[in-house]
Amino acid sequence: MVQNQVPFETLINQGDTQSERGHYETALDCYLIALELTKDEIILEKLNYKIATTHLALNRFKEAIQFYKEVLKYIKEYCASDIYIKIGRVNQTSGNNREAVLSYRAALAQTPKPEFEGDVLYLLGEALYKVPELDTADDSIKILEDALSKPRKYVAIWEIHNTKGHALSQKERFLEALKEFDKALSEGTEQMDTPGNVFNNKAACLEGLGRTKEAIHLYQETLTHYRSRKDTKGYAAYRLGVLYKITDLNLSKRYLRSAKGFFEHAKQSGQVPEWYADNHLSNIVKELNEFDRDIEIESSKPENPAFNISPENILMFINSNDLQFQQDNKSGNQDKKENENKKSNRLILVIGIIGLIIAILTCIGGYLALPQVQLWISHYIFN
Repeated sequence: MVQNQVPFETLINQGDTQSERGHYETALDCYLIALELTKDEIILEKLNYKIATTHLALNRFKEAIQFYKEVLKYIKEYCASDIYIKIGRVNQTSGNNREAVLSYRAALAQTPKPEFEGDVLYLLGEALYKVPELDTADDSIKILEDALSKPRKYVAIWEIHNTKGHALSQKERFLEALKEFDKALSEGTEQMDTPGNVFNNKAACLEGLGRTKEAIHLYQETLTHYRSRKDTKGYAAYRLGVLYKITDLNLSKRYLRSAKGFFEHAKQSGQVPEWYADNHLSNIVKELNEFDRDIEIESSKPENPAFNISPENILMFINSNDLQFQQDNKSGNQDKKENENKKSNRLILVIGIIGLIIAILTCIGGYLALPQVQLWISHYIFN
C-alpha cells in the first residue's frame, strides 16, 4: 500500500506509471488513496474514470460500472454519451444485455448525440436482439439497418450484416439471415478480424434449414482458416461433434475433445469472458458425459446372443446346436451298444447253461449207456 502522506498529484502519476506497466493492483491503490485527498470535481471526474478503467483491466465489471457512474456525477470534461457507451460495453461484455440496451439508449438520448451514431446503433441492435422480451417489434433489425446509413468509425459493414443475420437466425428467419451472411462474406474475408465467426453463424443458419452437409463444410472451414480464433474454432468443433454423433461416434468424440481444448485455451488467455467460455464448456462436458454414460450402460447389459444377430453369434449358435446333436447322437449310440451287449451277454449265459446241462447229461447218459435218453436230450436242445 502506498503511504497516505504522498501528495495526491504524485499518487496519480505513480498510478499512471504502474498502469502502463500492467501493475493494475498497485495503480488502483494509488488512485483510491488520491481519491480521498481531493474534493476538486474535475480531478474527481478524472480519478473515477481512471479507477473504472483499471477495474475493467482486471475484469472486475461490477466495480468498473460503479465508478463509470461516479464519473457521470461530475461530468465536465468527458462527454456523457461516451460514458454511457462505456457502461453499455461493460454490461455487454459481462453478458448483461438488458442493462446494455438501457445504457446505449441513454447514450443516444444525450445532447449532443454521439459523434459516431452508427457505431452506437450497431451496439444497441447487437444487445437488443439478445433480449427477446425487449425486441417485440423487430426493433433490433430496424436499428441495425439504420446503423448502415449513419456515421461510423469502428464498425465495418460486414459486422453489421453478420449481426443482422444472427439476429434473424435467432428469430428463425433463416432464409433472410442467409442473405445477410452472404452480404457479409461478399465484403471479403481479408477485411474481417474474425472470419470464422461469420462461417459459424452461416453454418448454424444452414443447420436450421436442414442443410447439414453445407453446415459441416463451413464449420470445417472455420477450423482450417488461419485467422480463426480459439473460441470460434471451439464452437465449430462443438457443432461438428454434435452433428457427427449420429453417424460416427469416434469422430464426434474427437471433435468434442478438441472443442473443450479450444475453449479452455480461450478462457485462460483472456480471449473471451470467463462466463462465455464456461457456458460453452458446460455444454461440451455434458455431451462428453453422455458418451461415458452410454458406454457404461452398454457394458452393464448381459450379453444375449439371441438379440445380437452378428455373424459370430450365428456361427456360435450353429456350432452349439451341432455339438448338442453330436452329443445326443453319441448318447443314443452308447445306449444302443449297451442294449446289444446286454443281449449278447444273455445269449452267452443261456448257451453256457445249455452247454453245462448237455455236459452233465452226456456224462449221465454215458454212464447209464441209454441211447434213448441221449436222443431225447439232443432233440429237446436243438429244437
